[in-house]
Amino acid sequence: MEVLSLCWTPLRSMKDFGPDATKAAPVSCANAKSSSGVYIWGFEIGGEFIPVNVGKSNRLNERVLQHYARLRGGEYSVYHSSSVGSICDRRGEAPNPEGDGLLYVPLSPHALVTQFLHPKVQEQVAILLESFRITFGVPEQPCDLAAVERGIADLCGREHLGSTVAMTGPRYDLEHNGDATVIAMVKKKTVDEPGRLRGIGSRAERA
Repeated sequence: MEVLSLCWTPLRSMKDFGPDATKAAPVSCANAKSSSGVYIWGFEIGGEFIPVNVGKSNRLNERVLQHYARLRGGEYSVYHSSSVGSICDRRGEAPNPEGDGLLYVPLSPHALVTQFLHPKVQEQVAILLESFRITFGVPEQPCDLAAVERGIADLCGREHLGSTVAMTGPRYDLEHNGDATVIAMVKKKTVDEPGRLRGIGSRAERA
């Protein structure tokens, strides 16, 4: 299996992306504004980062803006912030904007009006937007991004993710460089089966 090195950025909130998007690029990694790579985004709830989506892009900063805007605009399902860590246990659940699990599913304009715009759902959307976090993995050599994406989804535990990543296809033997806390999170998952990809503390603990 071919070895591939990824350089990981620190976890970032949307507030960490300044007017100059290149400020989000990590030291020693390529400029994330124009780089190809993979990403993991999720939410920092109760001091713990919970990944919910793995993907790939040829323009990483543009891609994270798309995800954030779609979450804000009602294009993604919305879970109560207390249930984000148990998405896999709630698949198939009927949305209930008054509940504490799945609140909204973007199935129709009617759902957008009756569920997404519900005051309690909007309250939870605001919490999720505030707790939104992302890390980029920038390959240090040319590669098949789809193969990298499959490997990262495996590490995260694809059954826990809200995104769908193809299971079949080639993969790399991944080496992780860059931000130490993100590397620790990834390596923890490789030796802590079947736990999901977690392990990054709160912003205060990382400072």
